[in-house]
Amino acid sequence: MEFAFIALPFFALLFAIVQVSLMLLVNSALDTALTDVARSIWARETQNAAPSFAQVKTAVCAGVPMLNCDELRIEVSANADAADVNPAAYDAKCFDPDLEPPATCYDPGAARDVLVLRAAYKWPFGIGITDFGSGSMLVSTAVFKNEIF
Repeated sequence: MEFAFIALPFFALLFAIVQVSLMLLVNSALDTALTDVARSIWARETQNAAPSFAQVKTAVCAGVPMLNCDELRIEVSANADAADVNPAAYDAKCFDPDLEPPATCYDPGAARDVLVLRAAYKWPFGIGITDFGSGSMLVSTAVFKNEIF
């Protein structure tokens, strides 16, 4: 009888712990995948040319198999100097799930440019039967300076 009183709160807490743990695991994997892609852009590993937007998105998705790649949003912006970088500023059109990302969302820059590579993914909470709120936006950012190429 006593278990009946605590069963619902216990399982709700257990479910919440699993959901948050999974979200943090995916966020960590997104960080790692974005860092790997940033390194390939930085070093121009793909035949001395910057990878295309599709290649960047495919590489990030390959690093995080738990994501629905159609909902992954990516922005690469170039800045001439580190003082021009504002990591908090972003192009809202690049992250709108209802729009196709415009071409301005991908600027691999030139030699010695400072690049901001940002990826965002809306992680849903819930078990498919019901959605508990609007979910959480997972965001990963990498800032780096292009090599001389």
